[in-house]
Amino acid sequence: MQHAFRSRSTRLGATIATVGVVALGAVSALSASAATGRAAAAEPAPVCTGYDTDGFTIFVQDDVDLGNSETEGSLALGGDLTLAADTNLVHSTGLTPAGYTLPVVDGDPTRLLVGGTLDLTAPGSLQVTSRDDVGPAQADRIGAIKFGDTGGLELTARSGVDRLHEAGGSVDAKPWVDVNDAAQQTFDGAHAVTYPGAASVVDSRFPALVAQGEALRTATGSDVATATLDGGVVTLTPGKLNVLTVDAATLGANAQLTFAGGTPGADTPFVVNVTDASGSTVHVPPLRGPEMPGQPSATDPNPWAPFVTWNLTGAGTTTVTGELVTGTILAPDVDLTLDASSPVEGQIVARSLVARGGEIHQYLAASSCTTPTPTPTATETTTTPAPTTPAPTPTESTTTPTPTGTTTSPAPVPSSTTTSPAPVVPVTSATPTATVLGTGGTAPSSPGNLATTGASLVGPLVAGVALVAAGLALLLVRRRTARG
Repeated sequence: MQHAFRSRSTRLGATIATVGVVALGAVSALSASAATGRAAAAEPAPVCTGYDTDGFTIFVQDDVDLGNSETEGSLALGGDLTLAADTNLVHSTGLTPAGYTLPVVDGDPTRLLVGGTLDLTAPGSLQVTSRDDVGPAQADRIGAIKFGDTGGLELTARSGVDRLHEAGGSVDAKPWVDVNDAAQQTFDGAHAVTYPGAASVVDSRFPALVAQGEALRTATGSDVATATLDGGVVTLTPGKLNVLTVDAATLGANAQLTFAGGTPGADTPFVVNVTDASGSTVHVPPLRGPEMPGQPSATDPNPWAPFVTWNLTGAGTTTVTGELVTGTILAPDVDLTLDASSPVEGQIVARSLVARGGEIHQYLAASSCTTPTPTPTATETTTTPAPTTPAPTPTESTTTPTPTGTTTSPAPVPSSTTTSPAPVVPVTSATPTATVLGTGGTAPSSPGNLATTGASLVGPLVAGVALVAAGLALLLVRRRTARG
């Protein structure tokens, strides 16, 4: 009987200790689960119109092939400039609001910023001037030109004009760039400047511009309205960011778009997401309505241009045409050919640009932002399994029944078979860290959450410790009995 008691007490003590260890492991796993389970959903980023081009009218990441009749505004490109025809880069001829100021690059008002160099194989020329500025010339409208690479170029003064042309070549041989109008203006004697950082000024803006275009394609939220197009009539909702999604073929089938319900304005920006534009021609129809029944003029400029965006982000390679393009052409990851027969009034953002056709007039896009409605994010919970501790194998004792009258003494238990108590897993106290979903960062611990979690774990923790203690006590009793 004594041996049977020892055997049962050994098994019972080991079992109780093992249950205690498992309980403590469960508490540890629950604590880890609670720590990772308090993940916070990331706040959605605002969706905005208004594009960071440093204030340039045309903003191109790579090369520009310039062959349109005229540009009123400024031009920045990260690559090389090719002049396919004789063209002008001027301040205003009356169709562009004259009061704008030029972008400032490295402290200088700048009308032309070229990251690379001038393509010396092209047949055209470029006049860069604030000529035709309405009103007296002002310093912030007199722009310099800056080239990242002026190797192979030289600047020659002739007839009141500084001409940039091929070094060692004839001053009258194209291509050339005439810098400013010295009869009207000077710029501290620095009309043409070598600026090695020109390319990085442009290139650094494009990741954000691409992300902005992609965000406009999927804009949602209480401040966003879905614009509709029916028979050439566009219905807008006043006071909302109005988004119209339309494929290139449907857009081009409309001779013009007429507004109903509202018109583009400071509180009603209008974005057209053009789909199926890759490798195709996008015909942008003119916009019509009571505020602008016909072509803009010097006395009646384009009132909607700052509030309209034609979003071609993701289109790859695209050609845009139109009789009057009102608003910004946003194509930051697109090799764009622009061949509009009449003015483009807005901004142009592209990966590369071939410009043909008519004029381009500066109307910088107005900034308007809306915060999308947060999308509920399922909280990810990572449960760390408790370490598996094998249950101790108690020494089994089998008593063989004996015939009546025969007394069988139980075999002595060798000391080597004494069962060691199950190892106790230490309980460590660590501050849980909540992972912020979508950011890869961490959020500060919440004292309220920790207090709640700690309270919920006290019961299992105490029970586990008690079970381990009880198991160890029984094992100690067994040892002492064995020694006696």
